[in-house]
Amino acid sequence: MRRVALLGLALLLAVGATLLVGCQSKEVTSAKVYIQQDDWDKAIEQLKMAVKLYPNDPEAHYLLGEGYAMKGDYEGMNREFDASLAISPKFEKQIKATREKYWVRAFNNGIKKYNAQAYDEAIKDFATAAMIDPKRPESYIDWAAACLAANKLDEAVKAVEQGLQNVPDDPKLLALAGEVYLRANRTEDAVRVLEKAVQADPSNAGAVANLARAYHMLGKKDKALETYEKALAANPDNTDLIFNEGLLYLDQKQYDKAAERFKKVLEKNPDDYEANWRLALTYLVLADSLNAPVAERLVNGEDVPKEEIQKVKDAYAKAIPYLEKCVELKPDDPDLWLYLGQAYVRAGFPKKGEEAFKKEKELRGGESKSGK
Repeated sequence: MRRVALLGLALLLAVGATLLVGCQSKEVTSAKVYIQQDDWDKAIEQLKMAVKLYPNDPEAHYLLGEGYAMKGDYEGMNREFDASLAISPKFEKQIKATREKYWVRAFNNGIKKYNAQAYDEAIKDFATAAMIDPKRPESYIDWAAACLAANKLDEAVKAVEQGLQNVPDDPKLLALAGEVYLRANRTEDAVRVLEKAVQADPSNAGAVANLARAYHMLGKKDKALETYEKALAANPDNTDLIFNEGLLYLDQKQYDKAAERFKKVLEKNPDDYEANWRLALTYLVLADSLNAPVAERLVNGEDVPKEEIQKVKDAYAKAIPYLEKCVELKPDDPDLWLYLGQAYVRAGFPKKGEEAFKKEKELRGGESKSGK
């Protein structure tokens, strides 16, 4: 009988303990009164005591998280919110709403400051937004973008790496991380994240172009070309992709294919300086390759058929329209006038060559690399 009586007493004590935990503590009750009075300092004092005395009370943790949020202590907010959710999902809806409210405020402040080119202040707001809700990729993307705008590359790396720790599979964040790594000369890291970005979103032309560029930088030219071809199949009118593929062909000394790509770019944008310059350079390299053996034979006193000499002149003439466009777009660049003068002379237009060399000499303050 004594053993039965003791068991009954134990059950009674257990029920009493359950009822005690189920009831709202006086600390939480006091905190709620202070909250109604908008006295968050005293409310936080009471809630700190509550979570210390009753660590398994989800409401005490939730309310303390609200108090920390009011004070701008978002690290404390997250700690208490996470503690509350670990005990019970009872306050999940309220926690989500609070995080959303403060995240939107910080993020929108960051957008306004970014648009006003107040990049340092924008960086702070985006970093705060990332702290408030670590699972929102937009925070890290705009945080890194603001860092790049402020020429703070190391901080941009920090932003994307922190983002990838919390949101490892977001395609846009992966793509931006790849660009940041390329700027930081961390090419292998760029390939790692860009492969994931392209796999997640094959239509992202920027990510594809950066991946091909990274392959190219690592000497993986076949993979770079394969990547460009896949991207152009999906985005045939993307001039950046076309241009970058042309650069790759130029590097591989596939001059005809390089010229074809640069011409495609110029069909869509005749005033694209880089495309004009690269196409002119391609033709100059081709012309030099034809000219070298002919010049050597002439120096050695050999007879060279007029047809071969004319072929060399025609090769240099191909570069002239694009060099002329380059000096139109950048008239104060003496090197461009030098190249144009050399092309004129070798194409059989010595008078135009002299005029170009004269312009080059003026831009260099009376000196000329042409020797004229």
